[in-house]
Amino acid sequence: MVAGDIDCFYLIALEFSVLADGRTFSYARLLRERYGFKAELRVVGKVTQDQLHFMRRCGLDTFEMSEDANVEKLIGALTSFWVAYQLAADDLKPAHQLRTT
Repeated sequence: MVAGDIDCFYLIALEFSVLADGRTFSYARLLRERYGFKAELRVVGKVTQDQLHFMRRCGLDTFEMSEDANVEKLIGALTSFWVAYQLAADDLKPAHQLRTT
């Protein structure tokens, strides 16, 4: 089991091989939130613009892209959302904490 040796790793890579499989999102959150993994958590495999923001919210912090990826669009996906409705593994404050009423 990886959990017992989590402090020995400086990088863990999680593979996204199928777009419809969300287990890797769950693995990232478990590593960050339950096991307290603080080092680099990298996405390898199928990195899409639509999922990139959610990958980062789950705690993934580096992304290995294919050679034909449009880097500008992928970077734009990381900055296109600045409000969230719930807490996640990132530092983004939820909308209810941003209200000034």
